[in-house]
This record gives sequence, structure tokens and C-alpha cells, in this order.
Amino acid sequence: MRKPAPRYDSKKVTGNEIVKLLDSYINGDEKAENRLKDPFELNILDAKRYRKVEIDSLQFDGVTYFGVLLQHKQPENNKFLIYDDTLGLLLHDKSLSGSLNYKRLTVGDKQFFSVIRQYSVKNIVNVEYLKIYDIKSNRAAIAFENYTEVSSPSLLAKMNTTFSKGNPLKLNFRLWGECFSL
Repeated sequence: MRKPAPRYDSKKVTGNEIVKLLDSYINGDEKAENRLKDPFELNILDAKRYRKVEIDSLQFDGVTYFGVLLQHKQPENNKFLIYDDTLGLLLHDKSLSGSLNYKRLTVGDKQFFSVIRQYSVKNIVNVEYLKIYDIKSNRAAIAFENYTEVSSPSLLAKMNTTFSKGNPLKLNFRLWGECFSL
């Protein structure tokens, strides 16, 4: 006679519970650290230096997914995390330096998490960079990333993407001013 496979029931969480866990972790609670899979990878004192936290959720196939944007005073410690509704960490993007803004995108009937990075290069060129995250089969990944705007005192370049169901993705580039190289 075979033993039945072990069953693991994970308690579902809400966005408010994730906020409370983040707050508890920042205030030194090791249990919260373990439940969040330590997204900070810093000591507790460094975790207190986060200056912006945004949380949003999307639902696919009856599962709620949470996007958590963490902006630190030191931009190299910025992060974007995607959890499922049992606090399974599906994505941990650490390559998000600069000033961050979260934005939910809808393409057709599908929704995506996205983050817009804004930063300067050599204090001359300002850059805006878009990352779009997709969730399929309970896995999260970067679906698209590209520069959307580059500007300087003498140049402005913008990229727009257009999508319509059944047609390929279209990219439009507009350029104003004088080109230069760094």
C-alpha cells in the first residue's frame, strides 16, 4: 500500500498582509523576513532606508499576484518583486537603478506589471526605460524592456509601442533636435 503524497496547504495572503509583513521586517521581525524570502538582502538597518514602496495586484486564472516595488535611497538597492497569493516569490528583479515608477499596463484583455526607470547619464542625457513583466503558468518573467525616451538640452527621442490583437507589435520613433555621441 502506497502512502499518499504529502499535502502542503499555504495560507493565501492579501495586499494589506504583505504591507504589514514588510513593515514588520523593516522593524526587525525575523519571521516576516522568512515569509518574504528576504527580498532586501540587506541588514535590517539598511532596509529602513527604503523611501518608496508600492504594491499592486493582478488576477489570472483565480490566482492573485502581487507586484512590490521597493525604491531605496541608494538606487543600486532598488527591487521589483512578484509574489503569488501564498507568498511564493516568482520574480526578484534587482537591476532597477534610478528613480522608479510603477505602472499597470493592459494590452487587449491581458494585464501586466511594469516599471519605468528614469535616470541621467553623465548628467547630460536623461533616460526613461520601460520593463514589462508577464505571468504565465505561475511563473513571472520580463516580457519586454527598452528605452522609451532619451533627452538632452538639444535632443528629444521618443519610442511608442502600439499593439492590436492579431497584429504584430509596432514601434514608432520620433526624434527632435541634434544628435550627438557621448
